[in-house]
Amino acid sequence: MGVPIYKINFNHLYYFLTIAQEGTIVAASKKLHMTQPALSQQLKVLELDLGRELFDREGRHLVLNDFGVLVKDYATKIFRQSDEMIQALSSDQLRFSKTIMMGVVPWLPNNFLYEAIKPLLINPYLQIHTLEGDLELLTQKLLSGDIDMILADSPYSGKSRKVTSMRLLSEDIVCVAAKNLKLKGKFPKNLEDKRLLNFPGQCLSSDKVFQFLDRKKVDYELAGDLHALDLMLEVVERGAAVGFFPKSYIGPKVKAKTVKVLGNLEKLKFSYWAILSRDFSEQGILRDLVQELKKSTL
Repeated sequence: MGVPIYKINFNHLYYFLTIAQEGTIVAASKKLHMTQPALSQQLKVLELDLGRELFDREGRHLVLNDFGVLVKDYATKIFRQSDEMIQALSSDQLRFSKTIMMGVVPWLPNNFLYEAIKPLLINPYLQIHTLEGDLELLTQKLLSGDIDMILADSPYSGKSRKVTSMRLLSEDIVCVAAKNLKLKGKFPKNLEDKRLLNFPGQCLSSDKVFQFLDRKKVDYELAGDLHALDLMLEVVERGAAVGFFPKSYIGPKVKAKTVKVLGNLEKLKFSYWAILSRDFSEQGILRDLVQELKKSTL
């Protein structure tokens, strides 16, 4: 068998990736400190080497076609792995270090996130980086290879066959008030005319809370929705509103007697999901992590 001949110039591949990320030759040339004609020529050379055009031209913008999307996915992984190689070679201990990029929606409880990243933190051959954002943005980054895994409260709902979702666990959604807040009657009728904090609109549990309150015919005043659970809990502790939280998250505050649980949403649960590329089973680290999370209890 002969030695394979690689025609790809990795400088050209990097230029292509920068253009794909920036969206125009103008923006990419500024970032790369190159002239526009020179960058356009380098892109043409790469397309000739690959035998495919990678962009569709729409006015001044370049839009990735199907071949461009494929090449961008591979290019992203190639340059991530090259960064890992450089880190490994620069280490005094000369040990392999792999970077795990994890996307996280901002309203997941910290106690769950800790359980998720703990096995990665104690592994001396891994580095863990987290990126917070809404599920749509994180999914785009998963598809492009910028991140390896998403932790969310809902499954992937798009059409890509490259992505799969796995339910990890579920727990009660509880209604919580400040310990000294005076309420009359039983839950949920004791919420009548009270100011309530709900999960943010992008969170699946937000709809569950509204469904429950509507079904129970509770008249309430919506104080708002906040992306950060820590801020929500601070507002509730100070008595400014009543809020809804995953049960495990408020456990320490209940024990400290700074808040009280008024009731739960019956069969409506807060769920935790892992969203990954379908080939995640080939990545032993992620496969093992998902299995451990499915066994865990909060």
